Amino acid sequence: MLAHLLATAAALQAPEFSADVSAAMESRAASGNEAFLATIEQLIARDDASAIELMGELLINGGMGLPRDTANACALFTRAAGRRGDAAHNLARCYERGEGLALDKAKAREWYAKAAGLGYLKSGCALGNMMIAGAGGAKDVAGGIALCRKAADAGDPDAQTDYGNFFLMGQGVERDFAEARRWYTLAAVQGQANAQFVLGQIYWKGDGTPVDGTAAAEWWKRAYAGGRKDAAGLIVGELFGRMVTTRDGKQTVDRALLPETVMWLERAVKYEPDAERRRAFEKALNSLRSGG
Repeated sequence: MLAHLLATAAALQAPEFSADVSAAMESRAASGNEAFLATIEQLIARDDASAIELMGELLINGGMGLPRDTANACALFTRAAGRRGDAAHNLARCYERGEGLALDKAKAREWYAKAAGLGYLKSGCALGNMMIAGAGGAKDVAGGIALCRKAADAGDPDAQTDYGNFFLMGQGVERDFAEARRWYTLAAVQGQANAQFVLGQIYWKGDGTPVDGTAAAEWWKRAYAGGRKDAAGLIVGELFGRMVTTRDGKQTVDRALLPETVMWLERAVKYEPDAERRRAFEKALNSLRSGG
């Protein structure tokens, strides 16, 4: 998690962590979590804004053995929000979601704008999406899309994903599968799991590109690894398409693919959100295990 926070700060042009926080992060493996957290608490007492933001991140996610505490997390973000774009962004999310603070979409807009002004790229499209939806203020589709385009051009993978969504759905722009795929790809190569998931669907369906089941499965596997566990069922579908073939009215099963198929079926049974599909996966899994 700490390495991810450091990478995110650099990628999104957020304020750097202080020298003291960076040193604590580098020595954490040797010193242990308890000593690391004690150091961060000491730095918070000295009003180190990066330590305050970091502790807020740990509490909002319940990381490093700390229980999830949204109220204290948002209080920490409030304390650092005037000095750090990432803290301002996280404070906006507290208001937008009504987690840790009372729901207030107008304040969410305000803080996303401040975070963007502090150089936090992700906040531009977060504000843009609120403008598109008319949440917390006047609806402005064109202005919101422009903000997302600006953040996408600057390289933010979440903004690139959202911008790809606009082209895929024809929301505020002319529907364009090729342009959607271009933006999803830019985000996907940076590890954006939602972009990877949708990119797999694009290749599977052949939306603006030749059908490519192999490419679809590879992107779904990356999405699964990145947290989109619902990709497991789609991977199962691709595997079955290769494992079971029909020729001259006879079905042939490629048994070399059985172990991989069983593995993904087990994951699909565990993570598939649709109850009917989940039951179908469970039935197929039981059939393969019994040799049926």
